[in-house]
Amino acid sequence: MKEKIIEYRKKHNQMIKTAKKLAKKDHCICCKKKLNGFCKSHFVPEFILRNIEVNGNVLYCLQILGSDFAKNKMGIGEAGTFYLICNECDSYLFHDYEDEKHILDFEIGNNRFMASIALKNYMSQLYKRNYEIFYQDEFSNFAPKLKTFNDETKKIYEMDQEDYLYGFNRAYHILEKNLKSGYVCIFHKLLDYKVPIAFQGMASLQQDLNGNIINEIYCYDKSKKLQDIHICIFPLSFGKTFVLMFVHKDDTKYKKFIRQFNRLELNEKLKVINYIVFAYCEDYFFSEKIDRSFITDDFLNICGNQPSNVNSIINELLGKSEYEFKDMDKISCILDSKYAVE
Repeated sequence: MKEKIIEYRKKHNQMIKTAKKLAKKDHCICCKKKLNGFCKSHFVPEFILRNIEVNGNVLYCLQILGSDFAKNKMGIGEAGTFYLICNECDSYLFHDYEDEKHILDFEIGNNRFMASIALKNYMSQLYKRNYEIFYQDEFSNFAPKLKTFNDETKKIYEMDQEDYLYGFNRAYHILEKNLKSGYVCIFHKLLDYKVPIAFQGMASLQQDLNGNIINEIYCYDKSKKLQDIHICIFPLSFGKTFVLMFVHKDDTKYKKFIRQFNRLELNEKLKVINYIVFAYCEDYFFSEKIDRSFITDDFLNICGNQPSNVNSIINELLGKSEYEFKDMDKISCILDSKYAVE
């Protein structure tokens, strides 16, 4: 069995390598300038990852979930990287938030700060979806019997790309024109302790805190664009943690959610954010110092509940939701002070 796992891991890594090579662009996604080499960008800013590293390493979500395809450790240099932008655009577009001083100075109306984060979120997802589309072709060659399934997956990924490109263009327009409005801050807090997780990403919430539908995530009607919520969890160098959640002002499907969220006490708000990250997202990183007692069967079930073609069909037929906030108390809140690290 161990030999088969090693064999499949090698094949899996080879397919990823080939797919990324095929998916490689020849120009910067922002300025469109043709390039021979790209800036190495991180989903989560590298200086944030350094605040939770142990001997230069962090743990990726798959390592916590016990995936056979994950490395035991991941060096900061390779943790959540993507290649879509030139060095000049990277420096210009992201300097507003990739600095601890700017993070500490954040104010609710800092539109450029939030637009920079949203832009990178969409860039990272575009990069992932692009190579994942090519990966489906590689996997079909490896397992021809799954070609039909993989082709359907490709169609879903291509629809995702359209939504991500729309979000990217909206964020880039704000930064390019230096607009003073665009994003609405739902929550921001500087916790007086350092959590063992670093995260930056977005999610299309399926429902609000009372179970009302926000996004029909299994609807394949292109006219019904998904609306995203953006979240950052940034452990800082001096033992505190910056947490931020926001949406675009035109994404009005979140109005009820925002009202419900604002009524909660701080610890409940942190539980909501904790649930969104683990139920909807995957690009988070842990410190090796983390107390692994929080990894329960319920935690693994919620983290492994990512949308797929099979359960999409089942859920559509049954009218069942995969993401219900009533489940948030089933898992420990990693943002709680009891999980703080030095």
